[in-house]
Amino acid sequence: MYAYEKQHFIPEAQWVQIQQTTFINWLNEQLKNRKILLSDLKEDIRDGVILIMLLEELANKSIINYVQGPQTQHEKLQNVGMALDVFSRDGVKVTNIGNTDIVRGNVKVILTLIWQLILRYQVGLSAVQHRQWFLKWLKAVLPDQHISNFGRDWNDGVVLYALIEFCRPGLCPNLENISRHDRLNNCRNAMKLARQHLRVPIVLRPEDLASPDLDERSAITYLSYFIKYGGPGYLATLERIQNRIRSRTIRNFTVSDLL
Repeated sequence: MYAYEKQHFIPEAQWVQIQQTTFINWLNEQLKNRKILLSDLKEDIRDGVILIMLLEELANKSIINYVQGPQTQHEKLQNVGMALDVFSRDGVKVTNIGNTDIVRGNVKVILTLIWQLILRYQVGLSAVQHRQWFLKWLKAVLPDQHISNFGRDWNDGVVLYALIEFCRPGLCPNLENISRHDRLNNCRNAMKLARQHLRVPIVLRPEDLASPDLDERSAITYLSYFIKYGGPGYLATLERIQNRIRSRTIRNFTVSDLL
């Protein structure tokens, strides 16, 4: 099996590994206030306790009637089922995601669930809309970069530098002189810059951003920190809109306004 993106085939094992690493980092970022560090996607969430904690953090809900130390298969299924039910009622698409698959450690189903959580709580768009809207936004704010995908176009780190410069003009004064051949160092340094000045966490490894095997969902998970509500790209866009429409005060915008 292969993942496909515009004539570029990625062997399944490679994109799955990149996605697992990225999604684990994203989960850890959501749970950092609880001082929890996940390391094995399959094992760490199969009893449902982490899913309940994640639900509480993402949906701002308090769940009290779950088994905090599940020992039996029934208790684990009960925890996971409860989490899936509440996520579904909160707008997460959990079609074809069953508690049995999670408890058994089906990695692909787990990845699908986490992606749906990212779409719902961070990206704020449906699975149909997210790619189209992200590309439209990037092309609008970075017209000189000619972005057409979330894979190869990002491998050399230059587009990321350009995005950082859009968010905070002056952070990348030598943008035009950056060598596209020094891919890994570009990605590593740009991501450090974004973390230090824009508070964008490095949920995607620089090595994976620079890799030709970069998968789209991992890239979007990282980039969504720029454009999510209150993110540096969101605020920079809001400022641009305000500068063009001086007759009224613009305090926020929704993604539907830009589609």
